[in-house]
Amino acid sequence: MIRDHLGNEFKNKRAMLEHYGVPERSYYAKVKRGVSLEDILTVKDKMGVVQVDHLGNRYPSLRVMCETYGIDSRLYLNRVQRLGWSVERALTETVGITEEHRTDHLGNVYPTFRAMCNAYGKEPPIVLKRMNVHGFTKEAALTVPVGKTGRGYGGMVARVHSKPKRIWKDHLGQEFEYKEDLAAHWGINVNLYNSRLRQGWSLEDVLTKPVIRRNKRK
Repeated sequence: MIRDHLGNEFKNKRAMLEHYGVPERSYYAKVKRGVSLEDILTVKDKMGVVQVDHLGNRYPSLRVMCETYGIDSRLYLNRVQRLGWSVERALTETVGITEEHRTDHLGNVYPTFRAMCNAYGKEPPIVLKRMNVHGFTKEAALTVPVGKTGRGYGGMVARVHSKPKRIWKDHLGQEFEYKEDLAAHWGINVNLYNSRLRQGWSLEDVLTKPVIRRNKRK
């Protein structure tokens, strides 16, 4: 026996969801996001639905919540619905950045790559360009004043590439160090990524179109 937000009793959860016309998949996704039972059962599933973050803060829509955390709403949905990430991780983890990237040269670990850069008074794009394009060490990228080439800072700057290293970008402009990381982030195989590009698909369709799995004939 299970009860809804009004105290009405149902034989089981499926019976309750059928009564309110809520798909089970939608129900569990919203429970994971921290949505109240009343909102799950009574508010239509759309971008304007009240959203609750991992801290318990309520937002008038998904878009507003994502904008507050500086993340694209489509990327958030992909992380939660397709990759199964928690709300906190989906909202706060920097795209393509691992814990190693969030650790400075002194061993201090920061919650996000941006937080690490801000601690040194630098913008993330500047730090990334210094390391990926100009060959700065992490220490130099974080500590050398903006506008300086790094000369006069000892061995902190090391040119590691004879030519700029390629950066892989998705349709949202997010950068990845490797193509495999880009494909994995969007939940597809790199071979499928390459195949779709060869077929002339747009980058957005390549990364976001669901994979059609055909049942094998018996």
